[in-house]
Amino acid sequence: MTDTRMYLGRPGLLAAIGSPRGSVEAPRQRRTSVFELGAGGFAIDQMIGGARTYTINYEQITRQNWATLQAYADGHEGPGPFAFLDPGQRNMLPANVSGATSVTNDSTNFAAVETPAADTFNRAVTSSGFGTSTSGHVWTASSVTGHYSTTGTTGQISTVTVNNLYYATVDTGCPDHTVSIDQTLPVLPTGAAITLRAVARWTDASNFYEALVTVATSGSTTLTIQKRTTAGGLVTVVAAATVGMHAAGNTWRIVLDVLGTTVRALTWNTSTGTAPTTWQASATDASLTTGNLAGVGCRRETSNSNGTVNILFDSFTATPTAMALGSSALYNDAGPRSLTWTFSNLDTLATSALTIDWPSSTFAYGVPVVSGRALCFSCYVRGGGADAIVTYTPRLYWRDAAGVLTGSITSGTPVVSSSGAWAQMLATATPPVGAVYADMDVHYTSGATIGSIGYFRRFLLNEGSTPDTLWTPGTGVWPVRVMALPEAWPYLSPELRTGPVLTMQEDTS
Repeated sequence: MTDTRMYLGRPGLLAAIGSPRGSVEAPRQRRTSVFELGAGGFAIDQMIGGARTYTINYEQITRQNWATLQAYADGHEGPGPFAFLDPGQRNMLPANVSGATSVTNDSTNFAAVETPAADTFNRAVTSSGFGTSTSGHVWTASSVTGHYSTTGTTGQISTVTVNNLYYATVDTGCPDHTVSIDQTLPVLPTGAAITLRAVARWTDASNFYEALVTVATSGSTTLTIQKRTTAGGLVTVVAAATVGMHAAGNTWRIVLDVLGTTVRALTWNTSTGTAPTTWQASATDASLTTGNLAGVGCRRETSNSNGTVNILFDSFTATPTAMALGSSALYNDAGPRSLTWTFSNLDTLATSALTIDWPSSTFAYGVPVVSGRALCFSCYVRGGGADAIVTYTPRLYWRDAAGVLTGSITSGTPVVSSSGAWAQMLATATPPVGAVYADMDVHYTSGATIGSIGYFRRFLLNEGSTPDTLWTPGTGVWPVRVMALPEAWPYLSPELRTGPVLTMQEDTS
């Protein structure tokens, strides 16, 4: 421990407050209820979470130090809540994170983040397909490539031939993925409908799921989930919904999600409406379990008389669900469980990371930091499953008050896991200028194969540039509110305050 001071204030404006010559009391209360059983004896129920009440006992302080505390108590620093960094609580991570799932027996407060295949189409590719996407994934056209192009700002398919299915796909490396695309239809269909499509779990033109947005000549628009299988032959409708009206030039965002046997979709007219809050069509279907390709499509249906229509595409993403987080009792020593990261599929162009889902709605971007005060993030990893040798890199992210990255990411030394021993990883740095919060993750670097498992334990975020030798439990940095600050000054000494007690309560909402 290199800094024993206490810090209080708004995130980004934390200031050291006077240390008391008396004690700092910080009991953490977890509500417990005792029930008498009819057969005799008692049952005890205890809440999972808890909150601290801080009581800081000063024997005597100067008026200047008193004024600093009074500003928080009386509202001169705003209504709060405030951040309080207690040097007595070394591990600043939430309980279930520091305990590697031991508190809830699941991956609560952890999240798996994967970089999607993505395209903004901000390039010029003339009459030879969509080319290479923004994320580096190469598009494959399933029809005449000369009908595909990019305009410098959007992708474009020229629907020259009526009743011809135009599709373009990229490889996500995983049959579970979420596809999103904006499609602009510049006309109101005449003669017959025009359809806009997002496709998922595509193996070939005879095996895939799709979210089909059908725009009728009246402008009435419907959403359908369809599947095509080699065994089943023709397209089969598995779900449908009516979703709104179309006018020439309107843009539709289509989202299609496939995970296991669940297939669901939604769409909305971004020119006139807002995103739905629930899936509009969903189904359970086990016909297609493979197919790593995802993409977009469209068609002028039979009898459509618009002539060639140039349909525009933008803001494409296909996010793979290639990793799963869980809780295991296989390895333990700092709690009965460890966190597991299982690789189910791999996209060589995507990046995957184990992140923290911060439980505080007030400090949702991480732990509030103090300028010049170094932090160290560390944990241990061990390999297992199909291939135990995987390389991971711990990282610290520095975010501003709005949660935006300050442009600085601190990467630690990559660590290679093995099945025979635990390996410690760490990242440490002093917050850069503009940093208000510290966020962190464990980044998958290389080496995993399908079925690789990483086991993680002893998560720690401590003040200083090295990990504490002794791992300590974490209860998180929660916002606090000042509850009381009684005032008294001694005889003929108004420049002093006698026996003030600062009481603060954590707000874990």
